[in-house]
Amino acid sequence: MSTSHGPETTGTQHDPPSRPELLNGSNNLATIADLPTELLLVIFNLVYRDHRCLPFWIEDFDEFDIHEPAGSSWANTDVRAPILFPYCLASVCRRWVRVLSRIPQYWTRLVVHVDEDYAPADLASQAAWSQDLPFELTLQRRIVSPREVDHNEGRRVLTSMAGLMPHIHRCTMLHISVTRSSSLPSLDKHFSGAAELLEDMTFSYIEDDGALPVGWPRPASPAVFPQLDRLSIDAANFMSMALNPRACYPKLASLTMVDFSSTNNHGVSFPLPIFLDTLSQFPMLQALKIADIDFTPLNGFRSRVNLHRMQSVTLTRISEDAICGILPTLSEASMDILEISQCQLPSVVDFDIPSSYYLTLEQIENITDPEQFVLTFVEPIVRGSLHVVGCPGVASVVCRKLGERMSGPTGVIFFEELLELSFVDSPGVDHAVLKASLTQREQWYAQTMDDWRIDSFTSVRSAPAISSNDLDWLKSHLGYVHWEALAS
Repeated sequence: MSTSHGPETTGTQHDPPSRPELLNGSNNLATIADLPTELLLVIFNLVYRDHRCLPFWIEDFDEFDIHEPAGSSWANTDVRAPILFPYCLASVCRRWVRVLSRIPQYWTRLVVHVDEDYAPADLASQAAWSQDLPFELTLQRRIVSPREVDHNEGRRVLTSMAGLMPHIHRCTMLHISVTRSSSLPSLDKHFSGAAELLEDMTFSYIEDDGALPVGWPRPASPAVFPQLDRLSIDAANFMSMALNPRACYPKLASLTMVDFSSTNNHGVSFPLPIFLDTLSQFPMLQALKIADIDFTPLNGFRSRVNLHRMQSVTLTRISEDAICGILPTLSEASMDILEISQCQLPSVVDFDIPSSYYLTLEQIENITDPEQFVLTFVEPIVRGSLHVVGCPGVASVVCRKLGERMSGPTGVIFFEELLELSFVDSPGVDHAVLKASLTQREQWYAQTMDDWRIDSFTSVRSAPAISSNDLDWLKSHLGYVHWEALAS
């Protein structure tokens, strides 16, 4: 927020007109500039209340009391919104800035822009206005244009980081969004001290320029993040985390790592063994998202790392070799979510694979034998919910296997625990095959008195249209059915 404004309003240069003057003097009508500070604060506080969410257990609360209970949060999470409080009010005039700066609660969400009009004093001023209260901080650009190279973007970000460090112990959330990857700060060079309240940190950028960040020497002791729960960073910064993950990130539960291209990094790939070993050293890590990482080839190497605590894993645009290195480390994890998108998966699975309640497969690129893929990869993993997006051929095999047993007529039923099944843009769903499988499945489960029913079935652009009678039959044998036909 820039604190520069036009000429100072005259509202502070004379006393506001009295009530009789307002009522009787036609030439003495007051403007908004004449409002007394006390009334401005009442108005500002009403706006503030409108931008806050109180905890659900609070039934009655004095809206004129600036002190609010723990658990309150900002209602509008879009920090680019033109109505963002308090910046929409602070942009009116200097007097309003002065009035707003009196209330530290107004400045518990700070937004600093690092465009060409960046004002170094903004962060220092706003942090001071928040006094000793915890605050959230977003560093971002107003205008994001990867086509225009801004050589000073990184230096402006690091200037802000230098201004943040004296207050890092009060920061609860830090989001940095820039154009170039080299503009991001480094976790081991540009942080110091203990970020005692920081729970959520995100670094994002538009383009990986493959350059090293600008900055100053590494501090004498690494920063410590004792309460950090969610972290989303670039792969280059992850390497600095490998220095001492257990001591510096003792409560990290969710990690997202994106973007490491060997093309942009002088032909160097990201070392998968180091990556897996580092993951194992986060004692509380339960959720992992990886996207667009060029890992080093393993050439048959199998890591001994055991990520048994993992509950949610998302892999996007990862090589087949890396998939073969990551999945065995999850074999002892009882996961809730496994999502694999735009990856190549092994045609032959010669390693232990994890199980997951929720399995999503999206645009898997190399399915040459759908039946082999379903039998060796899909069926052993999924326990409750299977979602297939953009994978032709998989749907027909799954629909058929629903009515078959493994290893002969007395074997275990395929997809025994399946509760939800969804196909999107995956042609191959055949209503007749599905109906026959469900009928057979119902007969088998009737013998054991178990609940066989699949609670939810969705087919979107994966099968031709069916008659209303066929749809009614499906609805009578499935908990929920959504059938959106392929375009004719």
